[in-house]
Amino acid sequence: MSEAGGMGRRSPASSATLGVIEREVLSTRPVAIRYRITPLGKTLRRPVDVLLAWAAEQMPAIERARDAYDAREEADI
Repeated sequence: MSEAGGMGRRSPASSATLGVIEREVLSTRPVAIRYRITPLGKTLRRPVDVLLAWAAEQMPAIERARDAYDAREEADI
């Protein structure tokens, strides 16, 4: 389990088990799946907006960190 309580890299189908989205399999050809955000999922809007604003503000530092990481990885090859 990840440090975030097992929340890392979940698919939409597994997010449905958390009550964040509703997943409906449609009996069409080909089979289709419809996803809807639940009322619980909608409560994530504010924290996600805050995270997006932080990422936009910190993008220069994020890119520097990414470039430094890539340079270290290339040096190890």
